Amino acid sequence: MPVTFQAYRHPALQAGWYRLTAHQRISRGEELLAEFADRIRVHATVPRFTLTPERIHSRHPAPGSTGDFSAVLPHIALTSPTLPWLREPARSETPGDRTGEPWLALLVFDSSDPAPEVVTGPLSSLLGCERYPGSPHAETGERPGDLCQWIDIDAQLLAKVAPEVDELRWLTHVRSDDQEALAVVVANRLPPTDGVTTCCLVSLEGAAHVLPPEGEGDVRLPVLEAWTFSSATDTENFAGLMSRLCPKTLRIHEPRPELEHGYALLEHTLRQGALSASWYRGPLIPTDASRTRAVPAGNDSADELLRYDRHTGMFDVSLAAAWQLGRLLALADPELSVQIANWKASGHRAQNQASDRKLLADRVGIEADQPAADLQAQIAEALVKPVVERLVRR
Repeated sequence: MPVTFQAYRHPALQAGWYRLTAHQRISRGEELLAEFADRIRVHATVPRFTLTPERIHSRHPAPGSTGDFSAVLPHIALTSPTLPWLREPARSETPGDRTGEPWLALLVFDSSDPAPEVVTGPLSSLLGCERYPGSPHAETGERPGDLCQWIDIDAQLLAKVAPEVDELRWLTHVRSDDQEALAVVVANRLPPTDGVTTCCLVSLEGAAHVLPPEGEGDVRLPVLEAWTFSSATDTENFAGLMSRLCPKTLRIHEPRPELEHGYALLEHTLRQGALSASWYRGPLIPTDASRTRAVPAGNDSADELLRYDRHTGMFDVSLAAAWQLGRLLALADPELSVQIANWKASGHRAQNQASDRKLLADRVGIEADQPAADLQAQIAEALVKPVVERLVRR
């Protein structure tokens, strides 16, 4: 599947206010009959301080992972391919005057920096802070009590870890294939060879004048996503793990008696959906004896033939599988299936007839345990005799 890389994908509308003007002219031939016009203002609302989980496709290195990432630039993939260009780091009240620079940056901190604390609080604490370089005004749909995250980073540390405004375009691109298009934001620092690394996807909207920062003090930046991972030594990679393998002959350390009797350990899905493992021995295994105990015939289901091995704590499904296999083979024979159906139908008829005779015998007060012919004669006599007597009396 081919993969296409694009330097940017500018949206049709960036965040901000727009004025829409509509004109309508009504004419007849060359004669102008009427002319109407109207103007409305609309606000293009896009994410500003938070990202919903469905907007994040993946992060690399993965959160909580451990490995040799010293040669990997951390990056985050976003499901919206135009998201990094919906806003800009430079302040502008007119959307048409914007340059289209990305407003997101991925900052990487290691334990020696150290990483600033990611604070969660109300939106009012962010917009009302003098150290926040963005616009202090809430946009449409934003409320003072909405929760968001931010970091207070020292100006000298920000100058050390943050890219400059001109570098943002080289750290953001769009990767697309036949199925999806993703916006990728890449960090500008490599993680250390050892220790814990913290990644923060921050908003640089309106922060162009503090990149690089001048002077001292802290800068408050909104955090849209944050995660950590650990970097280990250079041996914690594929080549290092393979080099430490000790190849030996594939064998079982302690042979079990079940294996000597031809049993195999197979995956077993229980009726409740849980996954387990059970012993199974086929009927054609060339072994002298089987560990399966003899069981009486006449079982109604395969579950009655499951055997529990107390020594291993697992089930033996050999007889249950044989019972089910025999049942399926029998049902696959059309002639046998018809015979079984006829036998069941005849049994039901005989049972129904016996129930009917017993019911009639109880009604007329005779014994039901006698030959069918005699029973029918007595029932008929008991039912007909009263009718005849009534007719004679009339």
